Amino acid sequence: VLSYAQLRGAASALGARLRQAGCREGELVAVIADKGWEQIVAVMAVLHAGCAYLPVDPAQPRSRIDYLLDNGEVRFAIGQPRHAGLVCDERMLIAVEAQLAMQPPPPTPPVPLPMEALAYVIYTSGSTGAPK
Repeated sequence: VLSYAQLRGAASALGARLRQAGCREGELVAVIADKGWEQIVAVMAVLHAGCAYLPVDPAQPRSRIDYLLDNGEVRFAIGQPRHAGLVCDERMLIAVEAQLAMQPPPPTPPVPLPMEALAYVIYTSGSTGAPK
């Protein structure tokens, strides 16, 4: 169970870490996580950093994950540490860890974005089976 303050603090800390790592405003960041609190923190962190998120199901075949990350020009991912192997060397995985949610929120305000800013990208396969 996370309080709203813990959720905000963890998302703020991860969002700040993304920016410090060189992630730029509006950049697409993969969220590679199984359903759970870490997935919510990751999405909130990406938005806090002024970026857009690309949800990636870690249960998908490796070839599909690679396609999504390559096609989305993803340089950064946030997710559970157990999925670090899904991210190749040229990408950075920032892990969502339980101790983040237990720390007080850092004083980092979210990056303000215009209303028309991109929030997320979702690939679908439709009738072809190929992501688009």
